[in-house]
Amino acid sequence: MIWVAILGLVVLYIYALVAFAFFRASFDQENLQYCHTLYECVITIIRFGLVGDIDEVQTYSYSYSIWSDSYSFS
Repeated sequence: MIWVAILGLVVLYIYALVAFAFFRASFDQENLQYCHTLYECVITIIRFGLVGDIDEVQTYSYSYSIWSDSYSFS
């Protein structure tokens, strides 16, 4: 069970890397979503990925819509 938890954290870390690299501007500080550093992105992705839905409060611009949709559906 510990290995499954570690694998889950690794997957969430990879999603945080992608969010930090490409979707950093779509995180909203008013909704407690911080992504100024990679550490903040990891904590935000873990918190909203496990507890809540990160897409319910996150906004994307139209130019990112195809990429953000594929990111969200994966």
